[in-house]
Amino acid sequence: MAKNEKKDSKNVSMPSDLKYLNRKRILQIIRNEDFISVNDISEATKISRPTIKKAIQSFEDKGLVISVGKGASTNAGGKRPGLYSFYCEKVILCIYLENERIYFTILSMKNECIREREVPFRYGDTFEKFQDILISNMYLILKESEICYENLYGISLAIGGFVERNIGIVRFYSKAPEWGRNLPIKAWLKELFPKQVIVVENLVRTAGRSLLLEEKYRNKRMAAIYTGAGISACYIDREVLTGRNALIGEIGHMTIDYSDEEVCSCGSRGCFEQMVSESRILNKLNENTNKLSCSTMKQWVESEDIIRHLFEEADKGDELAKDVVSYLAEMFSLMLKNIAINFDPEIIVMQGKYAYAGEYFKTELKEARKKAKFFPEETASKLYYDMRPLRELQKLGGYQELSKRFFDNPELYEEM
Repeated sequence: MAKNEKKDSKNVSMPSDLKYLNRKRILQIIRNEDFISVNDISEATKISRPTIKKAIQSFEDKGLVISVGKGASTNAGGKRPGLYSFYCEKVILCIYLENERIYFTILSMKNECIREREVPFRYGDTFEKFQDILISNMYLILKESEICYENLYGISLAIGGFVERNIGIVRFYSKAPEWGRNLPIKAWLKELFPKQVIVVENLVRTAGRSLLLEEKYRNKRMAAIYTGAGISACYIDREVLTGRNALIGEIGHMTIDYSDEEVCSCGSRGCFEQMVSESRILNKLNENTNKLSCSTMKQWVESEDIIRHLFEEADKGDELAKDVVSYLAEMFSLMLKNIAINFDPEIIVMQGKYAYAGEYFKTELKEARKKAKFFPEETASKLYYDMRPLRELQKLGGYQELSKRFFDNPELYEEM
């Protein structure tokens, strides 16, 4: 008797689950098109037209879909099909800090940019000054965009440092040590915006999360290597991993060479991000002044984009540039070997400055990775280079997190 009751209970839940999945697919199809008909949705999903019509009516009632007129008749004639489009007044506010600037972006639920702001900020300022700048510009961009408080669905704040995202606390921010530890930023924002979804996350994990918007990266075990002022990584195994102390992915502080003389900001020597930093590249270029004087790199030693120029000159055959790039490839191979040992991802994506790596670097890196004899070349992690600006990735990552929460909400797919 108990078995039959259990079987009946399972069967009762299936229609509700199926309706949720079907309606989610229908809304996804509508979101991805400028406009679409019931027939087109049915062909794409194999869901019956009556089911689709009922779902669309529900979405119209919830303010998610609107009718946008009639389409063209078929060759056989007949009624012109009704066309529908996704429409939602809810918006997302993405905030991210980078290079002493704070960026604010309002995005629609279709990932369309409505308005952007950027303001200067000095990390030497107090935490209270940071809060004042943040809140004044949040209200200002909402006012400029004519967005009412009720239509703001959520806020994503991406910030550097060690962030415990589950509770929105910044444990420590090395660029602003005077702020202290355990900053409850999410709780502070929640007091100001109690009805909104608040996400406070590390910059690197936010940028890495942007990859989940792309089909080729979904459901993959991967590491996104974030190369900006420092170097870190976002580890993803169907979801973004953080760890108990938000330390997962801090590969910049992976020790590569204990004998190195330079002391890292973390207090250790031989950290990976020091070994491949712009200052280390400059030191390598200036080690032999005679060689530098004959090198095409001499025109770029004061460039703010020295890494990209180094790759370009190495590809052109400059010997000094090739020497330095070979050194960088060796350092990256050691880092990638350690990632393979402790995480073993299917895919590795390079983001930021090192995403502009040239063919010479890629060839040298491939050869250097072969030195790990235990590492099977045929199943090694695939390397991709994502050259989109870090600002763009952080914005997309914030959108991915909040839009997923919005569209996964079962209430969107229930009857009114």
